[in-house]
Amino acid sequence: MATRLLPDKVLGVSLDKSKGFAYQAGQYVRVRVPQISFHEWHPFTLSSAPGDAHLTLHIKEAGDWTGRLHELAKEGAAAGKGQEHGATPGVDVMDVMGPMGSPAQDYTEFSRLLLVSAGIGITPTVSILRDILHRGEEQRAGGNTDACAGTPGGAVLEQVAVHWVIREHLSVAWFVEQCLGDALAVDATGVLTATVHLTGRGRESSLSTALVHAVRGACLATPGALDPITDGPAHGSLRISFGRPDWAAVLDGTARAVPDSSCKRIGLFFCGPHPVAAQLGNMCLPGAKFEGGVEYSFRPEHF
Repeated sequence: MATRLLPDKVLGVSLDKSKGFAYQAGQYVRVRVPQISFHEWHPFTLSSAPGDAHLTLHIKEAGDWTGRLHELAKEGAAAGKGQEHGATPGVDVMDVMGPMGSPAQDYTEFSRLLLVSAGIGITPTVSILRDILHRGEEQRAGGNTDACAGTPGGAVLEQVAVHWVIREHLSVAWFVEQCLGDALAVDATGVLTATVHLTGRGRESSLSTALVHAVRGACLATPGALDPITDGPAHGSLRISFGRPDWAAVLDGTARAVPDSSCKRIGLFFCGPHPVAAQLGNMCLPGAKFEGGVEYSFRPEHF
């Protein structure tokens, strides 16, 4: 196994995948670290996809158990361990139980997806996007050069809209590195769009929103330029928004992108705190219609 300390108190964990371990994108596992507690098992969504060589978890420091896990990883990093697969980091053993079912695994039922996440709730979205990437690679290997987003459930993916709500920009870089950058790079047909909603002040503290967007726009227009928000390669389909999202506007805008001839059903998958889940759920009650008669099928996970 290997660990990697990431910004915003997130720990990336990579585990060897045991023979016969099969799972679906978006599923979760329970994890035990005997160094911390022999009796405690904690649930974490797999951020890897079935086609990945290793299992990956992204664990936010948010309590005593995760705090101790981060301390062990820091001890291993200080000793120069845990940087490669096969190395022994400060965490001696991590036991995994699962996989276990979750709403996100049903994303293959839809040709249009709205993936909404808050904070570390981005992990199911990472898994789904990586799975879509692998599906697209399989199609292109089979001779379909137009395949950019895979074909879930036998229907071609027509739309994937990602909205991620976080306080600061620090986590955006690892999200782009982990999956979004690759997904945007092969998405020649514009199926995928991603919007990051920054609710804290962060880098915007001394700049107006208009100036930030002007600087970022200039970078996007310059070949090889780095994105001033993510510090990585610039992608025009990655949008940055400051402040809390207007969910009614997000749902209406996503619905407006559905052509008259297309299926009027969008899978809305959410992972984040309960108040946001309740707000979205109230907007997507059975029978609720949006622009053009579009309906949302709401599949929440909340913490």
